[in-house]
Amino acid sequence: MNQEKMTERQREFARLIAKGEKQGAAYRKAFNCMGQSETAVRSNASRLAKNDNIRRLIEELREQADSEAVMSRHERMVRLSRQAEEAAREGDRSGLVRVIDTLNKMDGAYKPERVRMENTMSIADIMDVLQARGCRPEVH
Repeated sequence: MNQEKMTERQREFARLIAKGEKQGAAYRKAFNCMGQSETAVRSNASRLAKNDNIRRLIEELREQADSEAVMSRHERMVRLSRQAEEAAREGDRSGLVRVIDTLNKMDGAYKPERVRMENTMSIADIMDVLQARGCRPEVH
């Protein structure tokens, strides 16, 4: 059964599950079967949910919802720019600096700093220094 051959009720069942409904509740709503026993509803819902075409549709709907929920880089930058303008209008200097800092990071204005660390002390030396300072580090 490909998607073209699916009934509207089957597509509704898939949409409801993709939105987070439990199988039984989705089956009841999609097929309007309030009079069926709970056992029959669970059995029918489980069988329908195992159908390859319905599973594919559920996955497609979930992926579509995920991609629509994620803002693009441009959308994030526009939203932050509006926040910067609002902060400037309100005289919120710290808010303005925070938003501009975030925009600069997104735009790559800050080059990452390269930090090289070398440790010439052994673990035993570090433990001695800590103990001399009164620290008793836990040893695992």
